[in-house]
Amino acid sequence: MHDQLIAMTVFLAGALATLCASAQTLPSLGDGAALAKQAPGRQPGPTKELLQGKHIFMTYTPTEEIRPDQPLRFRFWLQGSGAEPIRVDFDDGAQVLDYRSYAELTHSFRTPGIHIVTAQCQAAGSPIMQKVKVVVHSATAERNKAHP
Repeated sequence: MHDQLIAMTVFLAGALATLCASAQTLPSLGDGAALAKQAPGRQPGPTKELLQGKHIFMTYTPTEEIRPDQPLRFRFWLQGSGAEPIRVDFDDGAQVLDYRSYAELTHSFRTPGIHIVTAQCQAAGSPIMQKVKVVVHSATAERNKAHP
């Protein structure tokens, strides 16, 4: 029997946070509602604590009318401990491999379009990932919008 991969997704202020764990390691939480069926003969793993305390959150500003080469200020932080550093991929070839929680990071996208910024790390052997969509408008589109 193969392990199933369970992904929990939480939307927080427009950001997408995803936590993945093996179905064999997901115990029931709180009121006993099962998150995943345990395989016969398998013991639940220690991920109750992981699910309750390990999440990556992120924010960036500005969030509207972003133009190419406009500096954006990003901040990522890990709720919980023991899973740093965070790896950040800006979807345009730029990456940060050793980001530390709460540090401000400035990035500019050179081209218009939709850029998916991904932050990820490992905690207790399980991946934690968050993605957020950043929409960069072309200067031409904004001029056309202003002068119909």
